[in-house]
Amino acid sequence: MVRNENFGDHKDRMKWTELLLLAHREDIQHIVQIAMRTDDERQPFGRPVRLLDEYGDVPALVEAFFDANHYPNVGLLGIRDLGRYRNVVIDPLVDHQFTHQEREAYFDNIADQIREHHDPTIWFCDPDTGIEPRSSAPKKEHVRQIELRQLFDAMQPGDFFAVYQNDWRAGGWLEDSINRFRRACGVLADAVMTLERRGVPAVILAAQKPTDLGYCREPG
Repeated sequence: MVRNENFGDHKDRMKWTELLLLAHREDIQHIVQIAMRTDDERQPFGRPVRLLDEYGDVPALVEAFFDANHYPNVGLLGIRDLGRYRNVVIDPLVDHQFTHQEREAYFDNIADQIREHHDPTIWFCDPDTGIEPRSSAPKKEHVRQIELRQLFDAMQPGDFFAVYQNDWRAGGWLEDSINRFRRACGVLADAVMTLERRGVPAVILAAQKPTDLGYCREPG
């Protein structure tokens, strides 16, 4: 879930470092951020400050980008300019506001957009805290497992699916999150990648949609 005032914090830096590294490793030139935008502020279209140096190192590039660009100047759409330094197209889906009451319509709309897309893509679902917990009903801060499954099913074989997950500050949180993610996608545990940066209390969970169209979904 994207909040304008948090644009460029330490978790954003982790997210975009790991997503760009994944895109580089897998030779993918397109990342789509399913932003789950919860505010109704207009997105400014200001130009970010251009970086003068060439950054071959992705972590250094991301740090420099966010140090030079802040929300009041570029807004959430400014993340598109980060991708240009690595020849990656970044599309933040921020046109539609996300609400807990109308979440079914929101994810129906996103799934329709995914089905119409055919280039190899990393689809990044960005809830505020991550996957719905077992201990309580999902809130606006969460993405539900059924929604993850809906999006994963709409993807093309070979695409990557990634989801942001906060540290629950409880023992076993990472293993539980991996299990919930892989069950939603119907993949084996060893197919799930855990992308993280030292010192950041959050991870990105990712998996590739199998290219074998006859693969059997693992029971949820």
